[in-house]
Amino acid sequence: MRKKISRYIGGLLVLLLYGMQPAWSQEEKHANSDKVMHAVRAQDEIRIDGILDDAAWAYASRNGGFIQRYPNQDEAPTDSTVVQIVCDDEAVYFGITLFDSQPDKIERRLDRRDRPWDGDRVSVNIDSYHDHRTGYFFVVNAAGVEGDGLLFDDGNEDTDWDGVWDSNVKITNYGWVLEMKIPYHTIRFTRQDSYVWGVNFIRDTYRTKERDFWATVRRGESGWVSRFGHLEGIENITPPMRLQMVPYTVSRGQLAPIAPQTPKGNDLNQSLGGNIKYGLTSNMTLDLTANPDFGRVEADGAQLNLSTFEQFFTEKRPFFLEGAQIFDTPLDLFYSRRIGRTPSRSADLRGGTLLERPPAEIFSGRPNLQDVRRTV
Repeated sequence: MRKKISRYIGGLLVLLLYGMQPAWSQEEKHANSDKVMHAVRAQDEIRIDGILDDAAWAYASRNGGFIQRYPNQDEAPTDSTVVQIVCDDEAVYFGITLFDSQPDKIERRLDRRDRPWDGDRVSVNIDSYHDHRTGYFFVVNAAGVEGDGLLFDDGNEDTDWDGVWDSNVKITNYGWVLEMKIPYHTIRFTRQDSYVWGVNFIRDTYRTKERDFWATVRRGESGWVSRFGHLEGIENITPPMRLQMVPYTVSRGQLAPIAPQTPKGNDLNQSLGGNIKYGLTSNMTLDLTANPDFGRVEADGAQLNLSTFEQFFTEKRPFFLEGAQIFDTPLDLFYSRRIGRTPSRSADLRGGTLLERPPAEIFSGRPNLQDVRRTV
């Protein structure tokens, strides 16, 4: 009996070690250790104007070496891309020159923030923990539209994250230039004397559908963050205190005569709320919200529900979106849209009443559409 138990435990240990082995070899295989960039220390202030004329840029090394992934994998890019990196006590700066043989055909398309995907664009990816699993990405297109997000599980993205950073672009007669400032309080890293971060850059040319990578990730290969190159030269900096407060007020007015449906007549309501984000440690954040209100986000589309089942709407409030992937499960165990203000009116169908939140019991039988009118 003891021999059987020992064999069983030994088999489990062998399986455990065997299962862990691909993770170790994958890290060694995926890391582009030969791809290295160096940041230089800036002595003067850097203006984010899309023009690389500040003194620090003259001393920053010029890094190329981009390789096509689409359409012709492993071939040299049609146009070259040069990256320069500068740092100071406050932030890390990226100056990217994107040469273009046909600058008059650079695709510049305006859109809302976090939608920079149409048009020529460039993406800066940073693994500040250097754990080959997590990181950040910052995207800017040729029209100056910004987008950002989190990287996790070596390839997944969370585009609901919004960081505080700055960028500017300038169209030139030889292409276009991006200047970017990413403050240290926007990203997370553990305090050290000197830092090595993972880094990668992607350039997309819209008219030719060409995509160029600095640290190559070939088609068919898995992993993303684990394949980054390295950024060196950032030294003698301290992770800053991370505190973000977003207060807001919501007002609602009603102008109506006194009637059974509007017993108060003219009415004015106000409410206060806000979000607080505080970095307790380099890898732990406290998020607080008070009176989360849907008045701060875009309205839901109108839906007519004639069933007895609850409707589910997409969550749009930033507090409930950021980091939501942590709570992802195969089953929907948590529905954040239930958190907020309770219904402020009761249902009354006599004479055809306007309902904002009709209770489920009125749909238990066959509804009379002449008596039930709903708006959202």
